[in-house]
Amino acid sequence: MGKNIKNIIFDLGNVIVDLDLDRTNRLFEEMLGADYQAIFRELEELDLFHRFEKGQMSNETFIWTIQHTTQKISRRNLSPQEIIRCWNGMLLSIPLERLKFLEALRKDYKVFLYSNTNAIHLQWVYAYLIRNYEIRDFDRRYFDKPYYSHQIHHRKPDTSGYEFLLKDAGLLAEESFFIDDNADNIQGAKDVGILTYHHPIGLEITKVFESEIQKFR
Repeated sequence: MGKNIKNIIFDLGNVIVDLDLDRTNRLFEEMLGADYQAIFRELEELDLFHRFEKGQMSNETFIWTIQHTTQKISRRNLSPQEIIRCWNGMLLSIPLERLKFLEALRKDYKVFLYSNTNAIHLQWVYAYLIRNYEIRDFDRRYFDKPYYSHQIHHRKPDTSGYEFLLKDAGLLAEESFFIDDNADNIQGAKDVGILTYHHPIGLEITKVFESEIQKFR
């Protein structure tokens, strides 16, 4: 165990939840064809995805904006169900082994979650856990407290989000260990003094956690 580390802060995607980010793009492209790039370029200019992750709009506004932009450029009418299916396409699975790992960690550490996510993706996570494992208390069972970007209105890698988490949870940065698959997010945590591990996509966190935290002993 890392003797000076008291708090573990996990990212969600590609650490706990398996993702295929390109799959969402592929599904939208299959539906939109040649207009796909023009539609998503306009959505990115609206900063739609970051705003949604920061909780600055409702699910309905997010879906309507995609519908409106798609109809304007391609004259195609997408249903909310089609949009949600594609949007959730990047979400693959949550292995039970990782959930058991989180539960075991709580015997020795305070365990937190800090995720750039949105209400639609979080609904998928909750539904997946109920459907596959009959788990209905994900946030309470596995974490002292989860911090979802759309609920706290902060988004990684902004330092304000890490500062908010540390203050809200009453944590010291030098006693906290943050795990994320994104280099920019790791740098944001380092900038406020949090110890970090940049987790490679495809590597199993349950297999490497102990060796990585040992480096801070």
